[in-house]
Amino acid sequence: MKKIAALCIGVGCMLTVTGCGSNVTLNTEQNDMVSEYIAGVLLKHSYENQWEYEKLAAAKKQSESKNNNKNHTATGTNTVQQTTQPATRSSAMTATTAAQNPSSTASATQSTAGETKAVTSSDEVLNSLKQVLGLNSGISLSYTQTVSGQRYPNEQYSVSVPANNSCVVVALEFELTNTTGSDITLNTASSNAVIKLGIEGTTFTKSKTILKNDMTNLKSVTIPAGQSYTAAAVFQIPEIFAQSLENTTLTVGSANAILGTMELKK
Repeated sequence: MKKIAALCIGVGCMLTVTGCGSNVTLNTEQNDMVSEYIAGVLLKHSYENQWEYEKLAAAKKQSESKNNNKNHTATGTNTVQQTTQPATRSSAMTATTAAQNPSSTASATQSTAGETKAVTSSDEVLNSLKQVLGLNSGISLSYTQTVSGQRYPNEQYSVSVPANNSCVVVALEFELTNTTGSDITLNTASSNAVIKLGIEGTTFTKSKTILKNDMTNLKSVTIPAGQSYTAAAVFQIPEIFAQSLENTTLTVGSANAILGTMELKK
């Protein structure tokens, strides 16, 4: 080790003094570069600094390992996301098939986003919806149909809700009938009603709109005695589900609880 150090120092001195020959002269910057190189060589082969270099090398190796793990994790995440989506779609179709089979115990429940909702009779669910909306006891509520398209409603010159990008608008229409002999004014904007649409095991929450007949946003809507009014719950649904509206579910709840789920027919 001492011989190597002496040799390097000697070479450095020779370069500094003679520049490796009488015809070569080093300027200050070149001389500093040579000195820095010699110092690095000495330090690299110095036994006293061996631990420091091993420590630095280990740190560099550890850093490279972390970067490789990070890149591997990112790649793995993308792979999981790509393989999970078809599986979720498949699971949703399995849930729908089970719901269509009356002999299956799975038809009694549908699980979505960690929630298990008992499928109850339509009368019970609609009665729960009526109560959570705070509708007058003289109002009869019934589900009439499901409509879908690029906007709702479709009447010309009407205020409508357009479909978001890659989505279709789905509206559940309900008939509110005044069964009394007097006019009844409806206000549901202050209710905490929650309305969800289930398609192939995936649940979509009702969109809030400025439509006058928005089911959860009725403001001073008067229904004359003996007459009916059409209210709607509007949803933005990805196009992939547009062909699966034949068998869907309506889930009714409040801000704190799920009150019931019923099957819908388009």
